[in-house]
Amino acid sequence: MNDLLKHANRIIAVLIFAFSAGVAFAFPTKPVTIIVPQAPGGANDVLARLVAGKLSEYWGKPVLVDFKPGGGVLVATQYVARSAPDGHVIGLITSSHAINLTLNRKLPYDTLKDFIPVARLGFNVLGLVVLPSLGVNDVKGLIDLARRKPDFLSHGSNGIGSSAHLAGELFKFMAGVKMVHVPYKGGAPLYADMIGGRIPVAFAILNSAMPLVRAGKLKLL
Repeated sequence: MNDLLKHANRIIAVLIFAFSAGVAFAFPTKPVTIIVPQAPGGANDVLARLVAGKLSEYWGKPVLVDFKPGGGVLVATQYVARSAPDGHVIGLITSSHAINLTLNRKLPYDTLKDFIPVARLGFNVLGLVVLPSLGVNDVKGLIDLARRKPDFLSHGSNGIGSSAHLAGELFKFMAGVKMVHVPYKGGAPLYADMIGGRIPVAFAILNSAMPLVRAGKLKLL
């Protein structure tokens, strides 16, 4: 977060140049909206609000944050693609934007032609977390349990086609275990179900999961 704030002016300059080049009128002429493809409460929510605050301060115009979860980020990305190409709608995309190009034969937009990359705001680190009540203390213990009880365990992610989803699939393939994948529309609803005891395992974005780990509600393997 400190790095993001430190480089906020650089990010803002790139945004203005990218959307204003060749345009005769001042920008922005109305409120700007940042579209987040996950539900509120996750790491991208925090990131979008930080950027929105700095942009609003810089431009002197309201910068809103709007959440459009669902469809493995397709709902939000399609909304951005169909918006007027004047810079007043900005998409906050994740690795799922690139992953979807390989998982879907037909997308409702052209991944390469319908968007202008502006700036990389940061990166997330994935971690394997479990419920403390599961009774496993390391990855080997989780693998042993999953092998004893195929398809007994479920693992959650912040959406189909997300890096967390693919990390789970790679883990199952490499470990030779079977677990049921349960996708969510973001980290917040996933953690709510984990704390409620409905999902015992998740490949989670640590930026948002660590407060729960420190509180003892989740265990980081």
